[in-house]
Amino acid sequence: MDRGVGAAARLLGRDRKDLAIQALAGSETVSDLAARLGVSRKLIYQQTHKPVAALDDAFLLATHDHEVESVKNLGQVAC
Repeated sequence: MDRGVGAAARLLGRDRKDLAIQALAGSETVSDLAARLGVSRKLIYQQTHKPVAALDDAFLLATHDHEVESVKNLGQVAC
């Protein structure tokens, strides 16, 4: 596969997801993964950022929900 925009443009959604999973697993370097798949390291980092951001948001939301429930429970105990 040729490096560059052409290779990245040919990646389907599921391929991009697999690419991100492989990068997050850390079983090979980003450079090696990019070379093996024929894409840029920049693309690897971009695709990796998406699930990390989603996880951050999910945990932030879960923490917020827990804090709201704790405040509600405190209000019920005080009554």
